[in-house]
Amino acid sequence: MEEKLLRIVHDNFPESNIDSDNWQSVLKSCATVPSIFHLLNTVHYYIAYFSKESAVNLSMVLYDNKQAVGLMPLMAHKNEQSEWVLSSNGVEIVEPIFSQSLARKVKKRLEVQLFNLISDLSRQLNIGQCQFVNIECSELSSWYVMCAERAKEAFSTHHLLVDLSLSFEDIRLKFRKSFKPLINKGLREWQVEVHEQVTSELFERFRLLQRPPKQR
Repeated sequence: MEEKLLRIVHDNFPESNIDSDNWQSVLKSCATVPSIFHLLNTVHYYIAYFSKESAVNLSMVLYDNKQAVGLMPLMAHKNEQSEWVLSSNGVEIVEPIFSQSLARKVKKRLEVQLFNLISDLSRQLNIGQCQFVNIECSELSSWYVMCAERAKEAFSTHHLLVDLSLSFEDIRLKFRKSFKPLINKGLREWQVEVHEQVTSELFERFRLLQRPPKQR
């Protein structure tokens, strides 16, 4: 199976490899702060950790015009039910990261190629669902948005996290411009309360607020 998976990777990205020097050069030049899952040592750790579960290292350095411009931590392994899983850390697939100077058009092309690669690997391994995570806390990455749009009805869950330790003004600065009028309207029409101590009564009120209406 390892040979088949590596062949699929090569067919989608003929120039890709896992050269350690080029991996580090991308980390040093990337547009965002790399997460721990993007470190090469972490990639090797998870491959070793899941070695008894038939782990296959599919991580790669991405190239454009023979220049290292991005990287993608990825592996395949079997779960407790002996079913194949695609992930970066045993659970979810993290987003690729790219050099800051990479043109947006090239980045988009590489992201589409990576999504197609994951689809090809999933078909080969009979995987019905992959879990994607957005590492950047302040905004959704273009990679994550693309995955959400392409997944359609198969995208069973979607989580957005807000760092509540920040002030409201700092949180507000991170809102998309198109969302700000909707948020302002909500603040005018709703009574918004912030509770640091949550009682059973408050939690029950919150639960009932989100309960779907009864169907007639």
